Amino acid sequence: MRAVDATLIFFLVLYAALLLAGGAAAARSANLLGDMPATVVELAEKLGLPAKKLRRGQWSLEGHLNGRAVQVTVRLMGSLCIVETEVALNLPPKARVRPESAFQGNDPELGEPGFDSLMDLRGPEDWLSAAFSAEARALMKMLQGGESYSLQDKQLRATTSVTIEGLASAAADVGWAARLGELLSISRAELPARLLANAQDDPVERVRLLAGLRLLTMHPESEAARAFARDLPAPELAPFAALATEVPAEPLLIPLLSKNDDTFTDAAIGALHRWGSVAAVPALREAARGSHRDPAEAAIAAIQARIGPVEAGRLAVAADPQAEGALSLQQEGGLALAPQTKKERA
Repeated sequence: MRAVDATLIFFLVLYAALLLAGGAAAARSANLLGDMPATVVELAEKLGLPAKKLRRGQWSLEGHLNGRAVQVTVRLMGSLCIVETEVALNLPPKARVRPESAFQGNDPELGEPGFDSLMDLRGPEDWLSAAFSAEARALMKMLQGGESYSLQDKQLRATTSVTIEGLASAAADVGWAARLGELLSISRAELPARLLANAQDDPVERVRLLAGLRLLTMHPESEAARAFARDLPAPELAPFAALATEVPAEPLLIPLLSKNDDTFTDAAIGALHRWGSVAAVPALREAARGSHRDPAEAAIAAIQARIGPVEAGRLAVAADPQAEGALSLQQEGGLALAPQTKKERA
């Protein structure tokens, strides 16, 4: 009988303890449902943003951090607070970053394997290399540790959950998001200088190489590209450095079309697309027979458009489909660039 009494007393004590714990949690929730709970006030003070109540159990903090418009929404869910941060960005059209997926296509390489394998990056390659400095990549990895994030439609959204008592600690996550928004919001005029900084100072060698490559091929007229070409840290970039100097670049770029490195081949095709002459067409035709068909054919079409009609006796590309890319003297009419045959495309 005494054993039964002891068991009964134990369960009564346990029940009382649970009631007290539940009452404490209810009290905390009740306190949070006020117009401006102390934890929300503390978060607002840490961020320096004004706060307002939206509805029962939900508050908003809005303002500017690191020069970007920021909105933080706090929602009470049981014993947790869900903190949603939105940062307005100035991104190029169609730029986005999201977690990598096996179902996504090939995205541009940034140069850090541990980052490229985690993130699906979309946008102009010069913006990617300029915006995602070592600091920006580190901040992206921090955001990835939260509940969720997205970076597209010119807005960065990040969500995290914290305890009621630890709400003020969310200020660090909000600060990271705002700083990242500042780093990614680059005007076109700022791109060359940011590319130069990353090409010279990034701790990852491949990131430096790709930043320098994109600076030389996409902004060769800039002072940043000329400065980089004068003190070139990577000898393999010498053919592209010629684009920013008085050295003829085309003879240096054409051999890269057969190089066993898609990054350099793609960059060479892109440069010849913008500045190549008819002398590059045979090599471009050869490149078009492989995996670079679309950009190589686009480069040939661009060369044709630049040259325009030629008089009889001028150098032209033979229209003979059996001699694609061969050079001949055009007897009459304009420059003829014959498309590949169906057999060659197969």
